[in-house]
Parts: sequence; structure tokens; C-alpha cells
Amino acid sequence: MSEISNVFARKVIDNREISMVDSFKQILPLSNHIDIGVGYFFLSGFEVIEDNITEYMNRGGSIRILMGNITTIKTGETIHEGYEQKAQTKELLFEELSKANQKDESLTLIKKIHQWISEQRLEVKIYTGDANYFHAKSYLFYRQDKNQTYDGVSIVGSSNFTKSGFIGNTELNSVSQDNFGPLSIWFQDIWNSEEVMDFSMELLDFIDSQVIKSDVELEKIIYMHPKETYSTFAKYFVRKLPEQISGEFMDNLYKHQKVGVSECKYRLDRYNTCVLADGVGLGKTRTAAATILASHSKPVLILASRKLHEQWRNELNAVGVREDRYLLKSKEEVARKELASLDEYLDTELIIVDEAHQGLKNSRTKLYRNLYFIKERSPQKVKGLLLTATPWNNSRSDVFNLGRLFLSVKNIHAETPYYPYLFHGRRKAEKAIQEDDKAFKTFWRDLFLQRTKRTYGGQDVIYSERNFPVIEVKYEPQKEKAFSANGERIDRLHLPYMNPLRYIRNEEQEEFTANRMKVLFLKRADSSWAAFKDTLEKVLYHNSKLLNDLNNIYQKSDNVAQFKEWLRAFYELDIKDQYGELFEGIDEEEINEMFKLEEISFQRKEKNRIRLDTKIQSISHNKAVQTMKAMIKHAEDDLTILKTIIDELDTAFRRKDEKYEKIRDSILSYLKKGEKVLLISQFRSTVINYYKRFVNDEKFKKYNLAQVTGSDDECYINHDLINSKDEVLERFSPQSKNRTDIVHSNREVQLVIGTETLSVGQNLQDCNVLMNIDLPYNPMNLEQRIGRIDRPREEVGTGIIDIITFPSMPVIESELKLTQRLRQKLHGIYEDTKFDNLVLPEYQDFLNQVLDKRAVGGKDMETMVDKTIQSTVLTIDAEEHSVAYIESQKRMKQELDKEYEINHEAEIRDCSFSKNSGHTAVVKITLKDVNSNIIDEYNKHIMIYNNDIKEELTEVEPLWYKAYDSSILNQKELSLDEAQNKLIEVKNEIVNSFLKKEINQYNQRIKIEDELDSQMVDKKVKKVIVDIKENTRGQNKNLIASKIKQAGFEPKSIKVLINHIQYIDRQIDVQDMELINELYENIGKLWDSYSYYYSQLVKEEQMELDHDFSGAVRMADEQQSEVQWIIGNIGINF
Repeated sequence: MSEISNVFARKVIDNREISMVDSFKQILPLSNHIDIGVGYFFLSGFEVIEDNITEYMNRGGSIRILMGNITTIKTGETIHEGYEQKAQTKELLFEELSKANQKDESLTLIKKIHQWISEQRLEVKIYTGDANYFHAKSYLFYRQDKNQTYDGVSIVGSSNFTKSGFIGNTELNSVSQDNFGPLSIWFQDIWNSEEVMDFSMELLDFIDSQVIKSDVELEKIIYMHPKETYSTFAKYFVRKLPEQISGEFMDNLYKHQKVGVSECKYRLDRYNTCVLADGVGLGKTRTAAATILASHSKPVLILASRKLHEQWRNELNAVGVREDRYLLKSKEEVARKELASLDEYLDTELIIVDEAHQGLKNSRTKLYRNLYFIKERSPQKVKGLLLTATPWNNSRSDVFNLGRLFLSVKNIHAETPYYPYLFHGRRKAEKAIQEDDKAFKTFWRDLFLQRTKRTYGGQDVIYSERNFPVIEVKYEPQKEKAFSANGERIDRLHLPYMNPLRYIRNEEQEEFTANRMKVLFLKRADSSWAAFKDTLEKVLYHNSKLLNDLNNIYQKSDNVAQFKEWLRAFYELDIKDQYGELFEGIDEEEINEMFKLEEISFQRKEKNRIRLDTKIQSISHNKAVQTMKAMIKHAEDDLTILKTIIDELDTAFRRKDEKYEKIRDSILSYLKKGEKVLLISQFRSTVINYYKRFVNDEKFKKYNLAQVTGSDDECYINHDLINSKDEVLERFSPQSKNRTDIVHSNREVQLVIGTETLSVGQNLQDCNVLMNIDLPYNPMNLEQRIGRIDRPREEVGTGIIDIITFPSMPVIESELKLTQRLRQKLHGIYEDTKFDNLVLPEYQDFLNQVLDKRAVGGKDMETMVDKTIQSTVLTIDAEEHSVAYIESQKRMKQELDKEYEINHEAEIRDCSFSKNSGHTAVVKITLKDVNSNIIDEYNKHIMIYNNDIKEELTEVEPLWYKAYDSSILNQKELSLDEAQNKLIEVKNEIVNSFLKKEINQYNQRIKIEDELDSQMVDKKVKKVIVDIKENTRGQNKNLIASKIKQAGFEPKSIKVLINHIQYIDRQIDVQDMELINELYENIGKLWDSYSYYYSQLVKEEQMELDHDFSGAVRMADEQQSEVQWIIGNIGINF
């Protein structure tokens, strides 16, 4: 195509070199008005010059078109344009306009033409004169206005106002300015004559009635807007979010604590319980105290260790909880009470349990039983708030027991994954929850709130940077050699005075307590020679006493009878009475945890007396003699080992104590720099020994030193006995304790040495240095220590805290060898978690790393602590705890608050449509068995995206909400037939895939439960159950029924007995398993002593916990089950 500039030069337009379109492009910018006289014009003529003519009209241009009326010549042009020959040219135009409304681009142009005609800037007339035809083809471009007939450009020739005339056909047209005047006058004469009639209004009416009207029909809203269907979806799934709590009592809380109060109250209101599992140092006590006021609870029962009572009172006072609103008790006090004496607590509205993992992770403890009793018997709905930094110890049953205690079952929806397990017996439920990931994660999400310093996301507090200096202790060769040998020596100890009945039963399981003691020996050796020697001498005393007792008994003529009496007397004592002095200085809770198995065996001492007496009485003469000989031999061997260890080390440590000297010098170096030091040991004997040496050392004379143990009688500042540890700690950390009067005074203390009593419930952040005389086997206890000085702070630039340890390579090597030997020895007897409870894997990994490198680094220590903390944090992607979930809930609430006008005339009433990928829906699932009986019904929100079905609210809601911006409301974008077909397609996809998925998940859960029923029953228990059933159905059934009635029971009690014993765990239910072993050997004992076995195996205090209402389970049938579409939004991907 030639350049447009050639139009005036060439003078000829034939659509070959220069087209009519080119001419319009050049001439229109020079024009203000156009007169067109043609035989006929089509919309296609406007289409090929649309951009140019639109620009022209937008700057105020005008057009007059004079067209012919009748044609009888069948031209190639009309055929090419797609029309048959018609009598009237206007009919050709009307037909073209009618077809054009089906094309968006043509409809847009028609609307422009409609506008121009309405504005009277486009006028159209039809020639109706006497001449046969109006066959002119003239285009007159006025440079000024239409009245200036002398100034313009004319194009005259053969081109009609059509696409073919402009760019298709070969035409002949001439361009001229010379003849513009006469042509202009000619056009205006005809335009103003009676030979023409106005066609503008008729054309306008036609467009209105036939073209625009059709467009209006297409644009009529016949589909629901996504906001309407979204609103219905929101009504089903909007949930009440934790409310923001306000009040003066919240002023003394950090931001994360305020959030915690809201979250705790929300769970207490919704589920009746909450487990606040925040990490060390986040202030759980103050959060719980504020929750009392937020929940308006009164009275409140708070259960906490006695050593923490003062801290609790301080925190309660800090937020304004009056003393008449709460009762502060120890867990031990409540646990010891019999059920009949718990009435004083029945009017309680809220029970708070501190350190809830101690005593409540196991549902078989007396504390668990008593709190459950209070909950069930109270006339009002008692709620439970449990606090623990360690809810998770690789055991889902721990988590389940904590959450289940105060949980209100009626508040749990039937479709909740863990709902069925709430009706199982406790043993079955504990095991079943471990196999069901979905149920366990939902349970954790609903009831637990766990944040750490790294994850809670608070912006209002700062924690100091941690530094882990390591100061290795190197002993003289004689000691190093002795320490290296001690691990093997201690492993050879028999400790016969610990649980003598293990010699009778010959069960390796009975060695666990003794092995715990051996581990403790080395930990004391790591602490100090004073602690180690103290333990050795006490064990030596118990061994010597046992040896003396047994030697005397063995010489007697009635030695077997006296031996049995000695055993009876031995088992009359409590655990701590037997060997508790060995643990002097260790908290009572720590002792109870150490003797977990024995605590279970002896916690019902009175009831067990008969059983023990029966067992002792059944010892044969030969067995008794053999046992005495073995115990005497073992006691003699132990005495030799113990004396060897003492003889080798006592003199050497009196001469020089390398560890003491390292610690002393390190303390002095910090004190000289103006730093305070907190020094902690697990063992009271170490603390007392070190403190005596400090206060008598001239190098410490210019400093104030203090000692704190678990007893107020042993709290000192320098040589003065102080009334309580609170006074000591106020003088040590006066700023954190709000005692500014002490700061920089001569009363201020610079060094405190204490036991683990300092590791909990204290804010001592005036101090930046923590020294650990020894390391606990559980690194979480080390984190507890660190938490005393690593508290939340508001000031930037809080510096660095030093956490210093004093390891010794020979001791580490002995510890590692001993723990490895014990692990191998116990392998197969206990599950791994039991040994891991004794020596945490993180600590053993630390020992391995240190030994491999033959050096201890601060990074090793930090890694051990971090890994331990992480192991206590249950990493679950809890959707409800996410920011995305909260945002979705907020949007749903906001949309429900709006009043949308519902389209009641919508053609499809259960679905909306939008221009995007993915479908969202609310469906009702009805699971039925093969007999069409309903098993379960529930609603679900789902999303179908790329052939994948997702169920998370945080996936479904945003996609549905996003559909607002791309809604399809009419047939212009989606025909009704297409919409209906797409809806059917999506519904079928849900039926064929999603329903099948739901059925498979449900049936899989049923299969798991069936498998658990068979797997969970111990082989011996299973054999006893089979024997019971066979006996009660056999030839002696009448005799057995008679014996049961004589014992005061009904025969139907057999079913209760079987329900109680079927899930006995040999690892946990040690006492019950002993009885099962007896019945396994001789089932006849059950019928002869029915009352005894029934009372021992069916604990009345656990009756409510053991009811199983699960009933017969039924598999869901795919043919009978159904899914019902409730509401949805379908995405149309154009």
C-alpha cells in the first residue's frame, strides 16, 4: 500500500494502490463535517474506519448520509457482504444490524452510532424521488462547517459505504478540491428537498427495539451474585473468634499474654477446658491469673507446688485477683484426698493446675481421678485451665489425657474427627488416638495453645542474646582414672535393698528402679564430690543394714518365716521411707517421677496389703533360702565396690577440688566486673557444701552471698539465717521484684547459689550470668534455669546473658557408657520412651558429640537446649491457629453483617458463577450402611481446583470471596444452558470423587479401630478373657454363677470385668498385670476370690472414665451414602 500522502498527488483512489480507508485516514483530521451520498451503506463501512471515525466524532464532528431506497440489481457487492438482494436497501441495513448484536465488537460500534444519532450529529435520510434509483457515490469533507460550501475535499466515483467499497473491490474514485463547491450545493439541494425522507428516527427506533433490546435481555441478571452464595456459605462455617479482652487488669500484661487470655477464655467457653502450653519464660502464671478475671470465675481452685504458692499470690495480686476469689492448694494435698472428702471443692467454677504434666498426663493417677470426680459431681459446669511447658513427650496419650480431663463432650460436634474416641474406654481411647493423625491434630488444635519465644510473634518484648561459655574441668590423673572406671563399677551394683520382690519374681522389669539409681549416681558424681560421697555413704548404710538383717535372719532356725516377716515390714513403708533420704534435696515431684512405676504399684497401699501378703506367703522354702543367699552375696559385692570408690577419691578431693576452684574463680571474675551470678545445682548437698566454702573464703568477703534450697530453714545471706527465700531473691534481683529501695545499697546480694527450687516461678533478670554446677539429664530443666534470667524485657539493648557449664571429659565418658549399657539392657523390656524419660535423647546426643570431638563447645550446649525445646513443641499445622484462618473468619463475619438484596428471580438458586479457575461449595454428606441406615450426617466446605479437592477453610473461603470481582450474572457471558450443564458436571464430580473419599476415610478409621481392638489386647490378657468366657459358658457355669453371687456380685459383672481388663498395658498397668499373670496360670483363682480380683481390676474411681458408649460400628456403603449440594460458586475458565 502506498503512503497516504499520495492521495492528493495521485488524485485517483481504486483500492489497489490507495484505498478509501487510506483516504479517510488522511482527510478526516482536516475535516469538521462530512456529507455522504451513496446508493446504500452497511455497518461494515463504519467498522473498517471505526477508530478514525470515532476520533473524528469525539472531537465534535458531524455526518449526514443520504442513501438510496430501492435496488433491483443483484450486485456482487451485496452478495459479498453476505446479503441476498432486497427490494429496499434499508432492509439490508436492518438485517446487518440484527446479526451484529451477536458480536461484542459490532455491538459496541452500533451503540456509538445510536449515541451519535441521538445527539443529532449523525443524520440519515433516504432518497424517495421520482428517479428509479439513487445511485450516487460522493463523499464531501468540509474543512469548516457544513454551511461553508466552498472549502473542502470531494471524493466521487464508484465506492459505496461498505467494507467492499472501501478496501475490497477495485473501484474508481477521484479526489478533488476544485469541484467541492458545486457538489456541496448539489448535496444540500437534495438534502433539503421533498425528494428525501428522514431515516434517522426509524433507524434509532430499530436499534432500540431490535438490537439494544436484545442486548438488554442478554444483560438481564439471571444468576446469583457470588456474594449471595458466599453469605450462605458463611452462615454454615463462621465461628466465634476469641474476643479482645479489655480492662485495667490487662494493663500489666505483655501483648502475647493478652492474646493468651483471649485464647484461653475462648477455649474455656467453647470446650470447657484449655491447656496453656507456652514455653518457658512467656509468663503462663500471669496469663492464667488474668484469665480468672476475664472469665468472671469465682471461686477458683488453683493447684500448684507449695514452693510456687508465693509466686502465684504475687501474680494474682499483680492483676488484681482478690484473695476471696481463689483457693490455693498443692496438687499433692488434693491427690491424697479420698473421694468422699472432695465435697469442699464442688462449688468451684474454674480449676487451674500448674505444671499439669506432673500428675495428669497419666489418667490412672489419684490426682486425675479426684479432679474428674469434682468435674462430674459438681452442680455447676467446672472448667479446667491446665498449665505446662512440656505437654508433649513423644506420647499422644499424654496430650489426650490432659485435654480430655475437663472437656465437655456435648460441646463437640459429631463430625469432629476425635469425637468417637471421647466415648471409648480410657485405655482404648489413649491408644486409638495415637493411630489417627487427623483426630489427634484436631484435638490439639481445639484445646491446646502453645507458643514459644521464637513463635508467638510478639513485637512488644525483647529477649537477651544467649551466650554459652564452656569451662572444662580437668582432674589430676588419679581422679580421671577413677572417674573413667566408675561407670563400669556402678553398673555392677545390684542394690538388693531396692524392691526385694524382684528376686522372687525373677523379672528383668523389676531392675528398672535400680537402674534409675545408677544413673543418678553418676549425675551426683558430675555435680560434686560432696554429693557423690553423700550418696555412696547412704547406699553403703542401706546395704550394710540389709546385709546385717539378712545374715541374722539366715542363721535362725525359722529363717524362712522371719524372712517373710522382714519382707512384709519392708513393704509397709512408702517409697520415700524406703530410700527417700538418698534423694534429699530433690523435689518431691521429681522423686515421684523417678519412681513412677513404684508409685503406681504402691499408691493404693491399703488395698495392696492383702495381695502382697498373699504373694509373700506363697514363697516356697527353697525359693526363700535362694533369695536370701543371692541378696547377701549381692550386698557383699556392692559393699566392696562402694568402699573402693570412696577410698580412691576421698583423700584426693580433700587435697584438691579442681571443679570447685574453676567455679570459684569464674564467679569472682564476673563479680569483679560488677555482674551478679546465679549458681544452680540439682543437689542440696552440693549447694550446702559450696556455700560453706564460699562464705569462709576471704576472696568473697566484700560481696553479699546467699543460699536458697527448698526449705526456708536453709536460706542464708552471708552467715545470717533469713526468714524466706523471697527476701533473699528480692535482695538479689530488686529491680525485677520492684524493690528499688535495695538497688545499689549495701543490702543488695551479688551471688545466689541454690537448688532447682530457683528454676521455676522466679523473675531474676537483674542477673545476666547463670552458672550450672551440673547438667540435668533432661535439658528442659536447663531451659527452666535459663528462664529465670532470660525473661521478657521492654528495653532495647538488654545485652547478653551468659549460661556457663563446667563439664569434665572423664565424667562425660562414664555417663555415656553407662547410659548406653542401660539402654541395651532395657531394650525389649520397655518401649524406648521409658528410657528416654530417664535420659533424654538430646542429652545423650550431646554426650556423643562431645566425646567424638573430645571437647565441649558452647554451640553443642546451645544446640542441645534448642533441640529439647523443639521436641516439646508439637509442630501441627493447625489451620484454626493461623492468621489466614482468622482473616477468613473476619471476612465471613463482616459479610454476614451486610444486608445483601437477594435475587429471588435467579434462574439457578443454589449456585453463582465467576470468571476464574476453581469451584467452591457447601455440601451435606450422609453416610449410610448397606441397609440404608444413617450412620452420620455433616456439612463440609470444599474446593475443586485442577481436579484436586481441598477442604481447608483457608483455601475455600479466599477463592469464594475473590469471585466477587469476576462475577457472571447474565447470559451475555454465560448462557443458561451452559450454566446448567456446568453445574451438573461439577455435582457429578463431587459425587464420583469426594463422596468416595469421605466413605474411604470413614471406613479406614473403622478398620483402624478394629485392628486396634485386636492389637491392643495383650496376649496373656486375651488368654484370660478367653478362659473367662469359656468357663462361664461351660459345664461349670452354674457353679461359677453361684460363686459370683456369694461374693456379692451379679453374673453380668463379668462383662464389666472384661471391659476393664481388655486394654491393660503391661508397661503401665504393672499392678494389674501381676494379677493377670496369676489368672493366666490358673483362671480358677478368679472364681475362688472373685471379690478380691474384681475390686483390684475394676477400680470404682475409674468407672466413669472407662465407660465405652461406642456401640457396634458399621461400615459406610458407597451405593447408599449420598452427598447433597447446598450452595456453591462455579468458576468458568474462558
